[in-house]
Amino acid sequence: MSELKNVMIIGLGYAGLEAANTLAKSLPPDYRIVALQEQPFVFNLIASLRAGTVPGWENKSTTSVDKVFSEGSRHVVLGGAKVVKLGAKSLKLEKVLEGWGSEIEFEYAVIATGAAHGRFQEDLQASDSILVLGGGASGVEYAAEVASQYTEKKVTLVHSRGRLFEPKEFVEKLGPSLASQLGKKGVKIVYNARTDVGALQTGKVEKQSFELSDGTVAEADFVFLAHGWKARSDIVASLDPSLVNDSGFVKVQPTLQLASPSYGHIFAAGDVNDVPELKRAGYALRQGSFAAANILALIKRAGQVGGWFMGWRWLARIAFSKTLGVSRWFAMYNQPARA
Repeated sequence: MSELKNVMIIGLGYAGLEAANTLAKSLPPDYRIVALQEQPFVFNLIASLRAGTVPGWENKSTTSVDKVFSEGSRHVVLGGAKVVKLGAKSLKLEKVLEGWGSEIEFEYAVIATGAAHGRFQEDLQASDSILVLGGGASGVEYAAEVASQYTEKKVTLVHSRGRLFEPKEFVEKLGPSLASQLGKKGVKIVYNARTDVGALQTGKVEKQSFELSDGTVAEADFVFLAHGWKARSDIVASLDPSLVNDSGFVKVQPTLQLASPSYGHIFAAGDVNDVPELKRAGYALRQGSFAAANILALIKRAGQVGGWFMGWRWLARIAFSKTLGVSRWFAMYNQPARA
């Protein structure tokens, strides 16, 4: 098997899985995919906010990655393989893997490590007043989830702008529609306001009053910081720190190649990169497929390496869905759905 050229997929979330599936269909026979997942399972970020609010959903938010490729495939998944150092043409693992060692060489790579998440269901259940800071997609979705599951809890959403989802960035009716839905669920929205929570992180806090910049006060014993996820960009920083921006996201070209002529064979797709669009599952899937298509174009020397165009102004609807497409998500990993 040593004669096979490796295409690394680092991370098997939405972007990584789609990249793997796209490549597996068309890679020449002398190439193989080596997909690395830090844990032997993957976490479903679509269900993550609900898993943090609704008992029982923890079991619906993880699944194994051992069946991504069919039995007998030359492509492999290495679960429990943590990358600690990325080089131009090889990577180092945290521990030695049988049959692979601790260093693997590659021809191409897709960095799809995503962004960090947190779960805090028990703390939330023990709280009475929830303060959500940030009226973007994550904040709106989380406020909706909490208000739907815990109708007795007081939920306050603080947003720095004068409305949800500005019409210059989203369709005109989206913001008012979401605000109306939240209002019907009992969520109080405070516009044009901020607050300084210091070193506080998302989670339970001692019950206290938070002074907002508009002069009002919000009482809370649980705080959710919805200012975006923290990109898992450490391995790219180990290759070249200048490839990570001040917010922690990986700098990419419109082709999703790393923003350096030295690393045109390495791509970053999904939540980890600095593409200026919402970090949502639909975009991650499309970016994974797009990065894979560009790798195939480079390998086959056929066709132009394409540029990424941001999709239509998209947002996961607040439909208070009962399923969140969980059955389909399990099927993507060739795993049976869980009740």
